[in-house]
Amino acid sequence: MTEVHDDEAMLGLALDLLDARQGRGGPPPVPPPLPVERAAAAGFRTGLSAAIGAWSHDTRVELPISWAPWLVDQRSAVAARHARFTVARGEVLRALDAAGVAAVPVKGAVFSAGAWPTPDARPMADLDLLVAPEARRAARRALLAAGLPLVATAGWEDTYLAWPGDEPLRRDGESPGHPGKVEVHPGWVERLHDYLVDDGALVTGRARAGDLAGAPCHRLDAVGFAAHVIGHLAACVVRSDVRALHVVDAAVVLRGLEPHERTELAVLWSRLDPRLSGPAVWLVDALRPHELPPALVSASVGRLGPAARRHLHRAEPAWVLRGGRQRTTGSWRHAFARSVGEHVHVTRQLVAPAAGDRADGGDGGGPLTLQARRLGRMARRTAGRPS
Repeated sequence: MTEVHDDEAMLGLALDLLDARQGRGGPPPVPPPLPVERAAAAGFRTGLSAAIGAWSHDTRVELPISWAPWLVDQRSAVAARHARFTVARGEVLRALDAAGVAAVPVKGAVFSAGAWPTPDARPMADLDLLVAPEARRAARRALLAAGLPLVATAGWEDTYLAWPGDEPLRRDGESPGHPGKVEVHPGWVERLHDYLVDDGALVTGRARAGDLAGAPCHRLDAVGFAAHVIGHLAACVVRSDVRALHVVDAAVVLRGLEPHERTELAVLWSRLDPRLSGPAVWLVDALRPHELPPALVSASVGRLGPAARRHLHRAEPAWVLRGGRQRTTGSWRHAFARSVGEHVHVTRQLVAPAAGDRADGGDGGGPLTLQARRLGRMARRTAGRPS
């Protein structure tokens, strides 16, 4: 479990640096005593290397001198990758708009356009877009016509290549040459344990026509965007597959809300499936007590079933970080199921687990994922072809 505890330590450092950057009270950030090899591995798994480098510079917090070359490299690599995604984001949104598809950018697509502190320090593997389920085929035609190959499809997303990758995948950090993806989701759906939950259009219905960095699209308001960020984190908690970066995302959006927007968010949560809020609220509160009012934490977690509440009460944040082992227990998975059908899906998953659900961590347990390897093979096959 050394990897998971290293990841938790780097997450704590990133949150402390965010606090310092935003002028919040508290002791000055203290970096964990990790040799650079372990710090770099944890930084890659968490997605927080470039942010730690940027925010330590902003706040004049001294980090171990041995970390300096790695942080400079990651700051440069993530910024270069950000630049590639900035171009791809505009091209994709304009292609979908020309096809009459109302695309709603979420998560990194919005954070990288200015909604995150030091936006070019936030790593991105993909652009996430929501479209109406009935527009999924039109979106597919538009993106294929724009030259983006469809590389995977599932009930909750279609995955396209914005660029196939032009260098071997690194295990020690981000790189602008890693494959870039575009993920188009039919509405807001989250994958839990071999079954899906959605927002019942409560969040997606808040999107209105607008633009993102000059590219036409539909935009969620601040409350809807926060609900989606928190909901995605909550689904990752249920799967025990949290990338620490998404905890920082949650802190960023929560701190950006006005008091009346926080009240509106609480009302929205009361209407959503509780699994799209409660698990994330539990995690944020466990890592940063008083980030949310205790009454709101109690209400959000309290809407979960008794078994889920018991598991969260006993859990530690490290258990739900990517690479942990709690994800493999049947009792944890069944605790979050709410219907006979969902329990059947959980049982089926336990009997025949996908790679990412195996006890060895599968595609969720290491820095080089199975999907990344597939994309890397595709990149080598398509190298030199016109895109």
